[in-house]
Amino acid sequence: NIKFIGELGKLELLSEKILHACIQQLVSKVRDPAAEDVECLCKLLKTVGRQLDHEKARVFMDKYFERMSDMASLDSLPSRVRFMIQDVIDLRESSWMVRELQQEQGPKTINEIRFDALREQASKASRGKRQVIEQSMRMLAANQEPGGPPTSLLGTPAYQPQVMTRDRGVPALPGEFQGMRRRTGVLPDFPPVRPQQQQQTQRRAAPRHRMGKLGNIGDGEVSLRPTSILAPPQVTRVEKREHVPVRLPPNAPPPALPMQPAKEKPKKKKKASKAELEAASEALLAEYFAVVDVDEACKCIREMRAPKSYVPNLIAKAANMVVEMPKDEDRTRLSSLYKAMNDQELLRSGDFEKGVQLILETEQDVVIDVPKARIYLGQLFTNAVRDGLLTFKELTSCFFNGQHIEAYMEVLQSMKHVVGEEKLQELFNASKGDFINKCLPSKLRSKSGCAEMLTKHNLQFLDPMLLVAEQLAEQLQKFVPAEREKVAEGQTHPAVRALSKQLVEQLSESVRKDPSFVFVLATVIFRHVTNNTSKPSPSKEEKEAERTFMVDLAPLFIKYVHDNTKAQTLVIYALQTLAHDLGFPKGFMLRLSMLLYDLDIVEEDAFMTWRDELTDDYPGKGEALIDVNEYLNWMRTAEVEEETDEEEEA
Repeated sequence: NIKFIGELGKLELLSEKILHACIQQLVSKVRDPAAEDVECLCKLLKTVGRQLDHEKARVFMDKYFERMSDMASLDSLPSRVRFMIQDVIDLRESSWMVRELQQEQGPKTINEIRFDALREQASKASRGKRQVIEQSMRMLAANQEPGGPPTSLLGTPAYQPQVMTRDRGVPALPGEFQGMRRRTGVLPDFPPVRPQQQQQTQRRAAPRHRMGKLGNIGDGEVSLRPTSILAPPQVTRVEKREHVPVRLPPNAPPPALPMQPAKEKPKKKKKASKAELEAASEALLAEYFAVVDVDEACKCIREMRAPKSYVPNLIAKAANMVVEMPKDEDRTRLSSLYKAMNDQELLRSGDFEKGVQLILETEQDVVIDVPKARIYLGQLFTNAVRDGLLTFKELTSCFFNGQHIEAYMEVLQSMKHVVGEEKLQELFNASKGDFINKCLPSKLRSKSGCAEMLTKHNLQFLDPMLLVAEQLAEQLQKFVPAEREKVAEGQTHPAVRALSKQLVEQLSESVRKDPSFVFVLATVIFRHVTNNTSKPSPSKEEKEAERTFMVDLAPLFIKYVHDNTKAQTLVIYALQTLAHDLGFPKGFMLRLSMLLYDLDIVEEDAFMTWRDELTDDYPGKGEALIDVNEYLNWMRTAEVEEETDEEEEA
């Protein structure tokens, strides 16, 4: 059955949600798993593991294999099953590629040996002979037949099997003897000679002059030198001429060909070396900062005739030079030069962006010598965005590796003074996703990490919900203190009613209807409620106090999430993010999820929607899902049983 499920998933006849549900069911028991379940898990992952192991589900797959690693160390499982687990782990480490056995190489054929000998001879021969040998190698490669008899350099078989007759064992070839007799007459019967064959015979009978290595072979002479298999054939170049050539004596040297005068190639101007360009750039920038003539500087840049790819290096060199200058006027002058280069079309699209990337490569080293270097660079980059050299989104893309977050925060500080808070908030919101997922260090790539970084640099205005979170935390501490009077069951706590009224008065309706408001509200309440129970092993009294808090604050939750599955899902994501930030204390996620369900804050449909969604916007989904997986299965079973009971009663 599990193989059938895997094949259905492989053909995309089953959704990934169902496959993940099957895998989660099989990895839910880590301490004492059944060998049959583990074997089914391994077969299923071998079948669909490659299909499920993509970016969106990478968190789930990492958690599955973490559980499987723990299973592989259990002595209660048979050795066969443990080795099966290790095979699946190794398969994933090799990117789901099955290893193939290497093919054994057999002995070389005769033609391969001849080919290697010709290659060695060609490497030692002169240029003229090398061409002849290479032609022989091509002939050998063209005439080679796999599985057939070895051939010579001229394409004829190196040997021919002889057919022996029964009479005397004499070779019987066509047109010759059979035994001791001929077929017909004294001489063999030849077909009549045609005119074309007669011309070919006369042409072959004409005398030739051949040059051997040890002397000339004249007319009528026969060379007795044995033909070497490895000797390259002598190729004679025949030139077509209109007149009949005069026969030369055997010892006469060949006539010399007329020499054609070589055409003179136009001399190319030598390109400047990198060292020369660096020296010219330093002299140009030094002169500019001394004279401050923008047009003259642009003229000098043109006269440098540097390749277009060198322009980003010039931008970076100027920035690194001006960072060491103490006056703000020098940075303003450099911004003017950048703008003039852009106006006079000395900058191509993307040049300034590449220049910023080159500047950031040495930013950390420059800060050691110039502590305020990041502030100065922030001013330069802000002026570049203001002058239209690049957009704010393109500037943000230069900080994608997460190593220059402090320099980027200085850019935001400088932008705040130049364009104002409202304009900067608009620009930041347009690239907020890139900031969270690419600019922040890997440990802070979440909404909570974004809030932490903005709060650290007093830039909370870029995310309005951060200010809302601060106000909620203050009001919650004020109206719902840790020690408060108890109220009767079914009644709303007076402090909670006052808090709800305060939220309506201080926050606009648009803010309260914003989906992120529910996430912020849930996060603040969870932090307040679990202030004493977020440690690894809270006491029984602390757990009871936590439940009392949740009971009192349930009306505030219900007011904003009632009959709204999306808002209830955000409440679960807020709990998941908090559990991730706390390191997933044992029982934390499960305990609060049960409270949310028991108090009718979050319904079953919201839990199922949260379980099936695949998103990277909120960290810790894999760990949270494994912690509450059994509870979700129970919730689904209980709902089915309840519906069955209602039908029976009806």
